[in-house]
Amino acid sequence: MAAQFNPLPLLSVKPGLDSSLANISRELETFFASSGKDQQALKNALEDLHRIGGVLRMLSLTGLSVFCAELERLLHELAQMRDVSTSQRDAIRRALFGLTHYLDALADGATNATLRLFHEYQELAQARGLEMAFDMDLFFPSLRVDLPESLLLPPQESDAPTRIKAARVQYQRALLKWLRQENREEALRVMVGTVRNVASCVPQNQQRAFWWVAFGLLDCMVHDGIPPEL
Repeated sequence: MAAQFNPLPLLSVKPGLDSSLANISRELETFFASSGKDQQALKNALEDLHRIGGVLRMLSLTGLSVFCAELERLLHELAQMRDVSTSQRDAIRRALFGLTHYLDALADGATNATLRLFHEYQELAQARGLEMAFDMDLFFPSLRVDLPESLLLPPQESDAPTRIKAARVQYQRALLKWLRQENREEALRVMVGTVRNVASCVPQNQQRAFWWVAFGLLDCMVHDGIPPEL
């Protein structure tokens, strides 16, 4: 689910972000040209990048702040290396390019779906020597959804802890059957039912929104709306 993002706060700080990103690129090219010897240039880039991460968190762009944190970790590691490989340089350049254009798209009204940067994020992880990255790192669905009255109005169940515990057991059994491909359609229906039951056991706020989004995901799977690999 792509988060509905209000671009107005971003627009007020975008010139500063653009200036910082351009400065980071210049400082890193200076660092690369020195074969990793110009540590001050790297330090300058890191300071700007750290500030950008803070601004993105204030804008509630959590996925982008995670992306920046991964880039920051790689730059910190470069400070301890004798040389920077071509693949590392390319991964960093592509990450900065992707981040810049993602912010441009957001400012122009695009939806906030940081998963679009997963390829660049994975390259950063591989540049750090990790075998793989996980797309869930960048997945922050919007829970600001309008709940139906049938879910929003009923009061919280008085025996909620007991009902949640029972639902958990049912869900786990059904999930195990689904993974084993034992009557998967029925298993999915049970999972949908348990998630829906839990929604009535939590307060009438964003906690119910979380379970409603989970219900929607499973309901899509029941009706073959999304691939099971998701």
